[in-house]
Amino acid sequence: MDKSTAARAAALLLQARATGNWLATLPDELSPVTESDAYAVQDVVMAEIGPVGGWKVGAKGIAAQPNCAPLAQSLIFPEGAALPPGLLRLRGVEAEIGFKLAQDLPPRAQPYAIEEVADYIESVHPTLEIVESRYIDFRQVAQFSVLADSNSNGALIVGAPIAVQTRDAYSALSVSLKFNGMEKCTATCGNPARDLLRLLAWLANHCAERCGGLRKGQVVTTGSHTGMLFAEAGTGVSAEFAGLGGVSISL
Repeated sequence: MDKSTAARAAALLLQARATGNWLATLPDELSPVTESDAYAVQDVVMAEIGPVGGWKVGAKGIAAQPNCAPLAQSLIFPEGAALPPGLLRLRGVEAEIGFKLAQDLPPRAQPYAIEEVADYIESVHPTLEIVESRYIDFRQVAQFSVLADSNSNGALIVGAPIAVQTRDAYSALSVSLKFNGMEKCTATCGNPARDLLRLLAWLANHCAERCGGLRKGQVVTTGSHTGMLFAEAGTGVSAEFAGLGGVSISL
């Protein structure tokens, strides 16, 4: 996808963000057909709504290739923040673990290894990703077009720091997701990628090639441990990771 095509696709997604006139899909001639195409569109969108405050990264299985999207700083909120009116439409909710970076991870000759990325974590946080879309029904849209749309990110809610865990412990976390105090989902070992530090290392290497690297203070959220549940407007949502702590927000 050339720069002009990526810019035209991004313009439609930005217009949908601004107006609330959601897209059925992108026109065929503007639809990304590779991950690289989708990332090109992401970058144009982020140039308009950024700066980048964090990233989302995930994978559908233990050995599956991850994918990612940058998160605008304006869409990252601390627990208890008042969310802007009109920000949320779908309110898909996912309980996740986020890593705040202690230093820049710039490009370098040697790839970042899984075994070393833990040294670059300043703090670990329970997070709630709020899934949104600029499409009428993102479940009916081609995979790369969804990825181009910030991989359906609407907001990220970041809780207080929790204890740093060993690499293996992140794959065995237990979490309870509640709406208005009522339990909606419990899960153990619920993140399909399992190894969250593999995701962080992949993202470090991806961003080193794509955009000059990850930055100190950015928060990297690493995929759902609960799947996605939809909440009504006004719902109080909370996620509690057993023995570690939790995060909550009123939608």
